[in-house]
Amino acid sequence: MPGKTSFETSSLVIALRDQGFTYPKISESLASQGVSLSRRTVLKICREKEKERNGWTKPAKRLPPQNLSSACTQDNVNKVKKAVVKKNPDSL
Repeated sequence: MPGKTSFETSSLVIALRDQGFTYPKISESLASQGVSLSRRTVLKICREKEKERNGWTKPAKRLPPQNLSSACTQDNVNKVKKAVVKKNPDSL
């Protein structure tokens, strides 16, 4: 997995985009400066910044049903504890 893009590189991409550069031109401009970024990465950086400017935030991650507080009742905890601590546990 590639590393995260540095803040300096991201801000340079945003500055070039604000000047009206296209994604391929931004990628070429950065390559001439010694920073290699694909067009796809440039596109992702610009999209994230645009969403941030529009006030969009990523929704909170929803918990799966087994991790909800209603599933973690003391009764269920005792059932699992009893099943795990058995001398001869049930086979699968």
